[in-house]
Amino acid sequence: LLHIADVLQNFATQGNEMEWCLYVAVELLDSLPPKKTNSSDLIRLIMRVSKIARNRGSIGKENELLNKGLERLRSSGMVWKEYDLTLELYNAVFTSEFSVGSYDKSKIIIQEVLQNAKSLGDKLQAHLHQLLCEMDVTFDYSKGATEAVKILNLYGFNIPDTISKTYLMKEKAKLKIAMRNQSCSCLTKLPAKDDPIFDVFEKALKYAQFSANMKLVKVLAWKAIQHSMKQGRDKSFSFTLISLAMAMAREGKVKTSV
Repeated sequence: LLHIADVLQNFATQGNEMEWCLYVAVELLDSLPPKKTNSSDLIRLIMRVSKIARNRGSIGKENELLNKGLERLRSSGMVWKEYDLTLELYNAVFTSEFSVGSYDKSKIIIQEVLQNAKSLGDKLQAHLHQLLCEMDVTFDYSKGATEAVKILNLYGFNIPDTISKTYLMKEKAKLKIAMRNQSCSCLTKLPAKDDPIFDVFEKALKYAQFSANMKLVKVLAWKAIQHSMKQGRDKSFSFTLISLAMAMAREGKVKTSV
């Protein structure tokens, strides 16, 4: 079976039409006793195949595969001993459980990550999905915006609970300095870079808009722009500009918002 699984994995390199070979390879390897396989390699293969399933719209199959990987990780005794592997799999599992609506299962894995992850960066997706699980149940957008801001503050953005006129003026001045008094067109020249903190910004902006907290929308957008000027432009950065334009339009600043 090990030899057949290896052959199938080699076949899968011949093109997308042969990806089904990986599914079969996973089934064969997972049927063997843990002592007969390299558990780390099998879990990585499972995660690879789960991504294929997700890309094809089969979130149920993705969830099934990831839970197989989780079972193998636990039975092998590698949980958090293989730190990077555990973190990657746990992030994938709680994201998948959230996608299929299993919020309680997602929360259990999220808590494990928050308790064991070594850095704030490693905890970011757990913090985000903890918020998403709550929001999909409560739909309390005002509280959601508050909780999203708390997450951003963990990562150094220092947004106050109450936004005063003085604070708005200071943040606007910081924005002008960061942009060097250039127009928004300069933002199109920023280098593209994947930055997961923008997933939190996007949710915070949505919840602030839905709860009609336009002051917070402006502050969030300004903070996101300042961050982009230093770190680069994430693929979801356009939503930041749209949110800022909508906030300005609601203030009657139509020309400025266009």
